[in-house]
Amino acid sequence: MVLMVFFALQFLSHLFQYLGDREAGGKKSGWYKRSALLMPLDAESAYRYAYALLFENAQSQNNEAILESAHVFDLSLQHNVLLYRAHYYLGKALVLYNLPMSPYFD
Repeated sequence: MVLMVFFALQFLSHLFQYLGDREAGGKKSGWYKRSALLMPLDAESAYRYAYALLFENAQSQNNEAILESAHVFDLSLQHNVLLYRAHYYLGKALVLYNLPMSPYFD
């Protein structure tokens, strides 16, 4: 019974990741946030949510959202230290937070 619930939540988490990948522009972070909430120990879900949050708020310089993305990147790194993309974008989030008028985001 427990395994059925676990796999159902994992299926829903991957479904939300798929829907977030298919979202054309707009707010992808909503789908990824749902995915990260369903599987809180999955580092990839947290990474995708943090990246979408950072990407959506980098141009508008929303410091609260950038700081939240840095916290979620840190949470992702607590689950999987070897996720090199989370290290890279955590550094970018901290640069964008500390240098608010920086145009540096690729």
